[in-house]
Amino acid sequence: MEFGGDVNFWKSIVDRMLAGVIITDITMKYLYVNDVFSAVTGYGKEELKEMKITDLAHPSHLQQASEAIEKVMTGKSIRGEFMYLTKRGEKRCAFGFFTPYVYKGKVYAVGNFIDITYAKELEEKLKKSEEFYRSLIDNSSSPILIVQDGKFVFVNRILEEITGYTREELIGRNAFD
Repeated sequence: MEFGGDVNFWKSIVDRMLAGVIITDITMKYLYVNDVFSAVTGYGKEELKEMKITDLAHPSHLQQASEAIEKVMTGKSIRGEFMYLTKRGEKRCAFGFFTPYVYKGKVYAVGNFIDITYAKELEEKLKKSEEFYRSLIDNSSSPILIVQDGKFVFVNRILEEITGYTREELIGRNAFD
């Protein structure tokens, strides 16, 4: 199977990828965006071609977005989490990878993104749930302790009061001494 320089073939593949794909110039202006990137941002492809990366960056991540592209334009590949705003103003989170690409003497940034907003929301809910249950256990009027491999790994506040030992003194100590 020979595809060679069939631009339409390659464009068709990139447009159907599950990740958002972008190409920007040195000014951070979008030169190319695939269908996924257009869909997750809520902007049409032509609208995006009139915008820069910084136009979509969440205000709290504006400097991070600018610094990321600057690094890419100096030849470094980068990856990380980026906050952006959709056309409707929704705050979203993406994991992205940018790499430099030099073509005919000009440097471009090629980026791939996966929206991880849902995963981040679940992570936050789990964190709040853990904090809630930790607070319940720590403030229980009953002594609670966890022993693993014969050593204390957790003790609550009331156990400290009953034994007279601090958590720091108990954690890691042999429970059977």
